[in-house]
Amino acid sequence: LVRLGDRDLVIKRYNIKSPMHALSRAFRRSRAWVSWSNAHRMEFLGIPSLKPIALIENRLGPLRSSAYLITEYLAGPDALSLREIENPNGETEALIGILHELSDSRISHGDLKATNFVMTSTGPVMIDLDSMREHKDEASFEVAFRNDLERFMANWHDAPNLRDRFLRLMAGLNSQY
Repeated sequence: LVRLGDRDLVIKRYNIKSPMHALSRAFRRSRAWVSWSNAHRMEFLGIPSLKPIALIENRLGPLRSSAYLITEYLAGPDALSLREIENPNGETEALIGILHELSDSRISHGDLKATNFVMTSTGPVMIDLDSMREHKDEASFEVAFRNDLERFMANWHDAPNLRDRFLRLMAGLNSQY
């Protein structure tokens, strides 16, 4: 977390762990680049996610030593904080609204846990977009999105009221739910 002028920003560094890791990643996009691209995709689609500011990749030819993603800082707790709210109806509806938007766009998050949602004053916002993927065919989307929903629901196994509320709101998202 850094302050630049009157803005709070987050700088996330993606490291290359070893020469073999560098070689294996040399001809693929960096996780920072994937997050950057997905944040812009979410912005275009109107789906609340982190706001990208800059992408920096340090390279020597095709080899990358590190990459940085700079985004606006999002103030607020993660979605696990819903356990502490007596009646989180608006918050649960907003979260499921994001899942419906992802489903309508055939996008899977890849790591859809509660800690990857920041509950801001304007509503939930998705973060950690480096595993996100837009699917061209329905079959791959169905499998990936079902995995997303299972991961999301695993957050609420010990909060039955929230789990049941999410299950009701998720009707129609996927044949399994």
